[in-house]
Amino acid sequence: MRQIIKLGIPILLGLFFSILLMGNTLALNSIDDGKSQPISNYRKTLTDAKFCPTFDDGKIVFRGEGRNNQQGIYVYLNGYLKTIANQNTPMPEGTGKFTDFGLCPASNRDNVVFIAEGSGHQQGIYISIDGFLLTVVNKKTYIPNGQGKFTGFGPCLDIDNENVVFLGYGKQNQQGIYVYQGGLLSTIADRTTPIPGGKGTFTDFGYCAAIDHEKVIFWGYGTNNQQGIYTFFNDSLFAIADVSTPIPRGEGSFTSFASMAEEIN
Repeated sequence: MRQIIKLGIPILLGLFFSILLMGNTLALNSIDDGKSQPISNYRKTLTDAKFCPTFDDGKIVFRGEGRNNQQGIYVYLNGYLKTIANQNTPMPEGTGKFTDFGLCPASNRDNVVFIAEGSGHQQGIYISIDGFLLTVVNKKTYIPNGQGKFTGFGPCLDIDNENVVFLGYGKQNQQGIYVYQGGLLSTIADRTTPIPGGKGTFTDFGYCAAIDHEKVIFWGYGTNNQQGIYTFFNDSLFAIADVSTPIPRGEGSFTSFASMAEEIN
């Protein structure tokens, strides 16, 4: 999956930070609201970069931290480092400014998506398109095919052009994989969805779904140790591999699948 590929770039990131430490001067620019104060000296103030980063078409996107509780989402491209959003950025469709950012932003083409929080338990998923911040979903958003509004979001995102896939939670033990396409929000699978090739409905989902064009792939659980990798395409859900699938060139069937949450933690 592309999300796994994105995580496997330590050599490129090591080269990137070694260039910074050698003293190369990078131009800094803020594209969030026109009023934010950029971090003026990256080498001195941006002390901790939180990964998992995203690498897409030469562009590196990551969450970074600095002294005095500075925090934000940053992008590096063609020798320039700029701010997507930081704690000076007003929350779209929210109150006040961002206070905290998720560890795993994602990018595709010129678009960046990330999870962020604000004061008063505000939380949502936000997308930067050509430097403009928009809300994908937040705690004011009603769950499609569910009850009430979202109460939280998984730490891992994926984006293809302007389409975003994510794990969402709601009251009464609601959980599911959701996709934002063309400004509309829909359900890929939730705890009411029958498991393809299995018994009953899904009971749990891995943090990291992935999207490519109109295809979505995710890791799902069911009762009695049912689990597998599933894909959604053409309005249908299929099992790529589950615990009844024979291991090619191996012995027996699969017994489990790695959750990318384990890699993040």
